[in-house]
Amino acid sequence: MTPPNTTCLHTSSATADYVAFLMLNHNIDQNQSIIPQMKNARRTYRRFALVWLLVLLHVVATEGRAQSSETLDQRHGFLLDVISLRGDSAEAHRVDVYVVVPYQSLQFEKQESSFRSNFTVRISVRDTSGERLRTESVSRVLDVAEYTSTQGINAEFDYIQKVYSLPPGDYEVEVLVRDVLAQRELSRRRRVSVIDYRSYPFSISGILLASAIAQQQGRYTVTPHITDDVTPMLSDGFFAFFESYNNSPLISAFDATWQILDSDGDIIAGGERVRQVCEQNRQQHFVKVNLPADISPGNFVLKVLALRIDAGEELQTSDILAVSEHSLRIEMNSQFGPIGDEALWTAIRQMRYVATQEELNFIESGADTETRRERFFEFWRNIDPTQGTLRNEAYDEFYARIEYVNKKFRSYSAGWLTDMGRVFIIFGPPQDIQRQDYRTDGRVVERWSYPNNREFIFVDYKGFGDFRLSSPLSPSDKYRYGRN
Repeated sequence: MTPPNTTCLHTSSATADYVAFLMLNHNIDQNQSIIPQMKNARRTYRRFALVWLLVLLHVVATEGRAQSSETLDQRHGFLLDVISLRGDSAEAHRVDVYVVVPYQSLQFEKQESSFRSNFTVRISVRDTSGERLRTESVSRVLDVAEYTSTQGINAEFDYIQKVYSLPPGDYEVEVLVRDVLAQRELSRRRRVSVIDYRSYPFSISGILLASAIAQQQGRYTVTPHITDDVTPMLSDGFFAFFESYNNSPLISAFDATWQILDSDGDIIAGGERVRQVCEQNRQQHFVKVNLPADISPGNFVLKVLALRIDAGEELQTSDILAVSEHSLRIEMNSQFGPIGDEALWTAIRQMRYVATQEELNFIESGADTETRRERFFEFWRNIDPTQGTLRNEAYDEFYARIEYVNKKFRSYSAGWLTDMGRVFIIFGPPQDIQRQDYRTDGRVVERWSYPNNREFIFVDYKGFGDFRLSSPLSPSDKYRYGRN
């Protein structure tokens, strides 16, 4: 049973997530929040989809585990994360909201000497009744010199950070990003619980996921993993950072551990107990999380537990000082993640839009699942536009498009098998869409326009959404990353 001083953070979104990190240099005093204000962050993300490099925290003696910072989230769209922390006032606490917009998720327009994009971000905070408590909008205009920047090849992004002071309770943060040129809107939501940190003898903050930590010259260098998707870190594990708030003179240490719960709430993995000193009112801590090697794709919950140092092997509710939760996700579509045999066959079939028949035959002819899997990933490694980095942009974009069309263009078959799905996967989102309804015979015609005067005409002859290409694609038309 979860004790009352529990910090929870969950996600709710139908859109797949980019992986992100924030690059930022910041020294933080032991009494400061673990989340610094974003200042002059270098707008490139290298190792995964975005990057935020955080150098944080002051080391406090030998046992003062001082670390800090928190999460974010999304994938062909934008990234969102929210974290709850103890505030400075007695009535309210701090909630930090982070929004990161990758350049490749926006439409750019050619200017005389640059490419320009224009987008707005609206952030709304609602309580459990749905009442809107906070709303604010931010407008941004981006100018880049190179076309490659607009396609994500240089891994650039723009970000927004907002800090809210909220009384204890459960909240939903909704962020709407509107691409002005594309006239497209994307939304994401995260739920966050704000507990009354000061009313408990001991409590802990929201969780920061981090891919790495290093100590240099008396300071910790933390690389936050700003997304729920931990697939790229399956082999090496990751860290969970958090703050402790100690209001009791009777507590000077606790044992930190972690658990992974599946979608049914069953514990599928757990860590060892690590003794943590908490003699100060506010301190930072971390635990290393190693996921099972055979974990399947899906949604999970990471729980970090602060236990009494005399807790027995069989935990009782009274043994738990505090709990914090963070949602996790394991994706099928990652070159570093596990893919089951059935899912692998589906992913191989979908490669008809990127691979030649000879290449498909070679992959499919593997004698066993492991051979087919290795050939599958070898194909994608060979067309990785940024070889030598952890992220394979071509792989991510291709399967993100498949996920999108499966939701958008489903007809009598899966979205990726429809004509609209095929065109979208190969050529990406159209530059312009025109639609015309013919009431005399019930036909619906949709025309998709692309650069270089290329267009595709789809006809729904019966008005049931079953759009067919008026002229078939050439077998030589294949997906290509960074297609102009």
